[in-house]
Amino acid sequence: MKRILILLAIIASTLAANAKVTEADTVIFKKNVYDYRKNPTQWVLESKRPCIIDFYTTWCGPCKRIAPIMEQLSEEYAGKVDFYKIDAEKERDLARIFRVGSYPTIVFCGTDGQPQPIPGARSKEEFKLLIDAILLKEPKALATLQKQNEAQQAEVNKQLEQQRKENAKFFEDERIKLLTKADFLTKVFNYEKNPNEWKYLGKKPCIIDFYATWCGPCKILSPTLKEIAQEYEGKIDVYRIDVDLEKELAAVFQVQSIPTLYFCPLNAAPQVARGVMDKASLVQVITEVLKVK
Repeated sequence: MKRILILLAIIASTLAANAKVTEADTVIFKKNVYDYRKNPTQWVLESKRPCIIDFYTTWCGPCKRIAPIMEQLSEEYAGKVDFYKIDAEKERDLARIFRVGSYPTIVFCGTDGQPQPIPGARSKEEFKLLIDAILLKEPKALATLQKQNEAQQAEVNKQLEQQRKENAKFFEDERIKLLTKADFLTKVFNYEKNPNEWKYLGKKPCIIDFYATWCGPCKILSPTLKEIAQEYEGKIDVYRIDVDLEKELAAVFQVQSIPTLYFCPLNAAPQVARGVMDKASLVQVITEVLKVK
């Protein structure tokens, strides 16, 4: 038993001594990681072990901070994962393969599937979780990583929704109604009932502004639309449709840029205008298309 323990200690010591982060150039990369000359259209890992590639630059502070972490990890995962570092400024072709745009970028290359570039410095514990989950596919690590990703996405969604609500306040006006799909089908046009023929349902001509709360040009147009809604109150209806909330409406009416304005007269097909319009242009369209003075 004592001999076995000694032998295991010797093996572990040997592995630790041999473990290192290898500085890779094009030759080493093609031999040990991916020969893009031989396989230009398909990723094929040359090694039988998964690997990590640290794309760094010599002037990058975060790169310097994670360098010793990578050395420690190379010892802890010796025999399981290979570690490489690549100077992205010297090996620009290799950086382009992974679309490296910030430093450090750590690329996780498993024995199957596509490599996963993950930008930014992380703690040793965070790197270990990523290695265990992405490269070694340990169930516990995979579950933990999935839970973390779901929590992060939920927080991002929460922040985006809060920002959307804050931005929406800029567009609020009691004379301009925000339409949902249900509103649109009853107040403007029921395209489900009449998919091939436009039948306007409104009692007054209308303007429909397809917009988004984050859209700069939409914000430029908004005060002008508020003036139009006030000056033509009782003569025309002014509506807004948030393309982020009503994706189906945006798709049905082929809204590919915002703002997009639909001018709907009582007895004719709607006319479309894209982009910001000044007040004089809006008044002209209201007069000529909607037949309202």
